[in-house]
Amino acid sequence: MMEVVGVTMALDELRKALDVLQAHLDELAFEEASQVGYQDVAHHFMYLQRTLAGLQAVTQQKTALISSLAQEANVAYENVAPYVEEKMQSALKKTETIALSAEDQRFFVETLLNPPEPSEALRRASQIHRELFGDTPPPHPRGHQKP
Repeated sequence: MMEVVGVTMALDELRKALDVLQAHLDELAFEEASQVGYQDVAHHFMYLQRTLAGLQAVTQQKTALISSLAQEANVAYENVAPYVEEKMQSALKKTETIALSAEDQRFFVETLLNPPEPSEALRRASQIHRELFGDTPPPHPRGHQKP
């Protein structure tokens, strides 16, 4: 779900940058148009590509899950896929939905993509964790470490 929000936000930002570019072109302000094109449009296009890659990864994970379930149950993928889709939709409906404004959605995703530096309290908690459990970091929620 968050991947879809990220793609939507990326498209929105790219559209805004393209609107600014179009305004400069309409005004025949080619130097400003070039600057916006090389900076803002390029930046937001790359952001869109990253969010689409995340969406693609989620789709591939879902396909792998369905394939694995089908193999374990010794049935065809096509027989398992609708059942898994139904269960996933049901799970989404059961979760609590929080309605956020477009600005709040942008802030939320931007904070996830570019988290702030850890606070002193978080550093202390991390130190206590290391003292209790050693230097092994807790597992990443998606099973891989951040690059």
